[in-house]
Amino acid sequence: MPHLVIGWCLVLTEWRCDDADWEFRKALELDPQWDRGHHGYAEFLRAWGRKDEATAELKRGLALNPRSVRLNQRLAKFLLDARRYREAIESEEYFMRMEPSVSHYWVRIDAHCALGEYDKAIAVERNQLLSRGESSKEADLRVRELKKSFTEDSVRGYWRSKLDWMQKHDYPPAGKERIPLVAA
Repeated sequence: MPHLVIGWCLVLTEWRCDDADWEFRKALELDPQWDRGHHGYAEFLRAWGRKDEATAELKRGLALNPRSVRLNQRLAKFLLDARRYREAIESEEYFMRMEPSVSHYWVRIDAHCALGEYDKAIAVERNQLLSRGESSKEADLRVRELKKSFTEDSVRGYWRSKLDWMQKHDYPPAGKERIPLVAA
């Protein structure tokens, strides 16, 4: 664990990425069975734009602990960032089956949008609203608004409608909502 901490200190306080990379690899050399070590190194790789390496590293951690809620949750995000949208959707669906109590739909929404599948994104948004305690009536109203906006002004209308809705409903900023704290 000390090498992992040193790695983060080097990168976050001194921007010494090569030295940090060495520390992360040293941590894994000393304990290759440590799934959190693979997760930490994967987060470092992702932060520095090494998305394919990051995804592979995270999968190594998952191979050691396939039931880790946190690692499975992060895999969906890593795949989305790597523009591997279909895999990201599948990964989030797997995570949701594993941990249904967590309202976690945004990877699928973003992936469907990136694929141009706005009808599917809207359907997932409805499920997200229901999971947060909105009534069916409220969720259906929101879906109608999104569909109408998309029909009238395509992609721009969809995103404008989302932004307007978030502002009107005092929706939390993305950073507060997007990474729920879940025990690993």
